[in-house]
Amino acid sequence: MPNRTEQNASGSPIDIGKKKQLFLDELLIESKKGVTLTFNPPYTPRENLLPQDKPWEEVRAGGFSSILEHEGLYHLWYNSYGGSRDPMSEKTGPRFECYAFSKDGVHWEKPNVGLIPPEGVTPLPAGGNYTIEPRVRGDKTNNIVRGFNSGQTFVDPFDIPSRRFKTIMGLSPTKAVGWDGWAAMKKVKGHSLYLAYSPDGIHWDLEAEPVLPFATGITSTVWDDSLQKWVVYVRVSIKGHKGDPWKSHIAYARVAVDKDKLAQPYPFTPDPNKKLNAYGSYGSMSYELPIVFEADERDPDHQVYTLPVVRYPEADLYLAFPCMWYPTVSDCDDAQFAFSRDGIKWQRPFRQPIIRLGMPGSGSEGYIDVTTGMIRRGNELWIYYTGLPERHLSPNVKWESIFARAIYRLDGFVSADAEFDGGELITRPLMFGGSNLELNLDTSAGGWAHVELQNESGQPIPGYTLKDAEKLNGNSVSMKANWGARLDLRELIGKPVRVRFVLRNCKFYAFQFV
Repeated sequence: MPNRTEQNASGSPIDIGKKKQLFLDELLIESKKGVTLTFNPPYTPRENLLPQDKPWEEVRAGGFSSILEHEGLYHLWYNSYGGSRDPMSEKTGPRFECYAFSKDGVHWEKPNVGLIPPEGVTPLPAGGNYTIEPRVRGDKTNNIVRGFNSGQTFVDPFDIPSRRFKTIMGLSPTKAVGWDGWAAMKKVKGHSLYLAYSPDGIHWDLEAEPVLPFATGITSTVWDDSLQKWVVYVRVSIKGHKGDPWKSHIAYARVAVDKDKLAQPYPFTPDPNKKLNAYGSYGSMSYELPIVFEADERDPDHQVYTLPVVRYPEADLYLAFPCMWYPTVSDCDDAQFAFSRDGIKWQRPFRQPIIRLGMPGSGSEGYIDVTTGMIRRGNELWIYYTGLPERHLSPNVKWESIFARAIYRLDGFVSADAEFDGGELITRPLMFGGSNLELNLDTSAGGWAHVELQNESGQPIPGYTLKDAEKLNGNSVSMKANWGARLDLRELIGKPVRVRFVLRNCKFYAFQFV
């Protein structure tokens, strides 16, 4: 299976096929000097793309949100918190899941879907000078599609059109205000994980039986084309690690599900100490599924609060942007970057925040919550986040939040940065399948790169030596390597080749044989 390279520790050539190779770690690197792998945070424009202009968004618009591209549109599901009986607390107010769409990922429309009246929201008197629209009790003129949800919404291309959109979501019959208007809730028997489905992402129904009988709700679901399975990440509560000040620890477990079995109960290992309650649920989940992502001893005071996971199919990678909660250091949350080649063994080599907390007045000085999903616009990758001004456990709600983008260059999470005086990087022996070599490279004005192809023993291949190589200069996500008039590499397909990159004063993000 190309690019599942952890199986190549024996030193045999690594078959990368036509998959893109990112410099997230040194797995493909045989040697380097004058080159450093560098963490690159995304650019975060100062913006608010989802203003709180509806009564049911009075406290917040965003949080536990999902985004995806489907049939030429960008679709967004986000939670909104309405007004509360206690104006300083979010907890006593109603919560809903709302829907919005966009043609460009920047300008979002909130359609009136006419489904659920936000009955828990206090009506505003007519004629006042409000920044949000007044409403009438019982009015369904809104974009609310169901009650509060913390599971990722995704597209299932394998099911019939009436079940195209899906969510694996935690539900309970005892949920407070906000669920009442969603008729599908009548099917819920106990606090468990259920599969919701929809033809359009707006009109939702539920399977009658849960997929996992546990009281959990934060999920992330991706399709792994190599495995031909759905991979579901589920939030669990486990014992704290050594040095952890908390007795329990938030972590994430994983279950792989066959393509056509998302609606069927998922396999798990029962805990003999847990008994089914009257509703057929075991309560909270701990070790019933394999734990694959958690804080470790490098994290003295972290909790992995959410784990938004995406697949990066061009590189056959899993990426995640875990939101880390620091309960005793600051009671604030920010986001990190993680990756995995198999969805099981995760790495966080750079633990700096990818999205830093804002300064006072920014709307994001207390809490960052990353939206699940990532979209590509041109040569950029966009993830979204909700920024909150208050701390995680703050009893006070400041009634303002932001929804904004974090923008990466394509493949731009980590780069191999060459020093001003030059450096070089040589790969391990590779087997490739493409006829051209493309580099994602930024030399700016004064930097450059040369590429040499070597045989398995490290000897330059005639016609592809450093002397033959043309100097590469510029900033492109797909800069073609060439050796004079020679671009075509088909004569080397299937042969073990080392690639030597000689670099000066540049950022090198990825390479690919296409």
